[in-house]
Amino acid sequence: MRRIQKPSNRADEKPSKRSLVRLSLRCTHRSPAPFPNPPAAALSRAFVFSTGKLRLEARLDREAYHFDETLQVHISLDNSSNRTVHRVRVSLVQYVNVCMFTNGRFKNIVGLSETEPGHPVRPGSCLSRVFHVKPTVHMRYPVALAIEGGLSSSTVKLSPSTIPALASERNPYGVTVCYEAKVKAFLGVVDRPVCLRLPFRIIEDPPVIEEEEPVPLTEEEEEKESVFPT
Repeated sequence: MRRIQKPSNRADEKPSKRSLVRLSLRCTHRSPAPFPNPPAAALSRAFVFSTGKLRLEARLDREAYHFDETLQVHISLDNSSNRTVHRVRVSLVQYVNVCMFTNGRFKNIVGLSETEPGHPVRPGSCLSRVFHVKPTVHMRYPVALAIEGGLSSSTVKLSPSTIPALASERNPYGVTVCYEAKVKAFLGVVDRPVCLRLPFRIIEDPPVIEEEEPVPLTEEEEEKESVFPT
């Protein structure tokens, strides 16, 4: 809430309630121009008693998205090792950092997609696929999920990404929100999964500017306009 009061001649004068106006303000961040190169990552892993390697590549179609848009995650997997990739999973994760708490960092899965069971990537084979994942607030078991909107499920949406501030402008009582797409290739019980992380942003929708129709002038206003042109 922002309080606005009538100016007074005395600095120590207590304003009356009739001189105060309370307004509810909402701070929104607009995203700058998108980066020319979308997020991309690649990782190669060698295994014991294996001559080949497992190479995983992932990239997004762009770096910033609106609330109702679907992410396209391009996955390329080259399995030249003697291991079998049982499943590939793509998850969208929201990170919330409450600056005033030491352990105030929370994460929630806001989107999930994976390969069908029974279709492993065997040694010597490849996989190339595009996963379509849409962020949503209706995932199960959310903990400290950052959202905005009303209490109705039709108006609630994920909070947009926080634009990084300078060190001198950081608010110790603020809350920062960021997102990333996590790609995991599961190999089995013994070997740990191969993981890639692709950061992305959720931005505010562009404001809708409605053009007002011109109001016709009355006869008196037309006479004044002709006598005193602007």
